[in-house]
This record gives sequence, C-alpha cells and structure tokens, in this order.
Amino acid sequence: MTSRQRVEAALRREQADRVPVFLRDLTLGLDVCDFTTPEVCTGGPDGGYHAEKSARCIIETQRLLGHDCVVGSIHDLGLDADVLGGRVEFPERGVPYVVEPPFSRPDAVAHAGARSPRQGFFAGWPTCYPTWSAIHPPLGRP
Repeated sequence: MTSRQRVEAALRREQADRVPVFLRDLTLGLDVCDFTTPEVCTGGPDGGYHAEKSARCIIETQRLLGHDCVVGSIHDLGLDADVLGGRVEFPERGVPYVVEPPFSRPDAVAHAGARSPRQGFFAGWPTCYPTWSAIHPPLGRP
C-alpha cells in the first residue's frame, strides 16, 4: 500500500498493511532543518510566520523519517493568543508557549478583536499549506 492508501483505509476503519504513522511534533522539523523557533514562527515578512521555512521543515522531516501523513505547517499552540489579548514566548529551541493567556485581564476582552489571517503574525501561516503542496506532491509513495 502507498502511504495515502494506508491513511485512507484507516480513516474508513478498514485494515491496512500496517498502522499508518503520523508524527505530530511541533518542533522536530525545526531541528531537522536546524532552524530556530523564532526563525520560523516570527522570522517571516513583517515579523510573521515564515511559510517557506515551515514547509521545508515538514518536507525534510517526512523525507528523513518516512511517515505516512503530515500536517502542512509547523504550528504553535499560541497562534492566536496575541489577537485575544495574550502573549506568546518563542524560545530559541523548543515549543512556543503562552505566557499570558488570552482574556487574562479584564481589559483584554475590550482590546481583543478578529484579525484577518493575512495580517501580523498570521500573515505567513495560511500560505504554508499551498507552499508545502507546491514543493511536495500528496503522499503516494509505497
């Protein structure tokens, strides 16, 4: 079976030749490509997400480890915390973490607002998936 067939069979609750492997690690790809966390999470245009480096991390990790399914971006759990009045720290190496949760202050609600995914930190994140797809075709390898 190809990776795609394996994953699709599992999603249909059918038996595959083996259990599909899906590594969901937030920063393993950064280590594989030797990028720092800020380099990918805040190193893009205007201090936003760097879609091309994120896509490269996902692709190189999949090539190295050969897992069956990937997610199209390096994602951190605080992706939208700043929009909602929180604050995220980006350590040199490792997983970004929320240091001030959204709505932790009474005035945070008044200052929170919806933001276009094309502004600020978000700007590069939505483009990671098409960047990844352009570089790497859907998984169909044996």
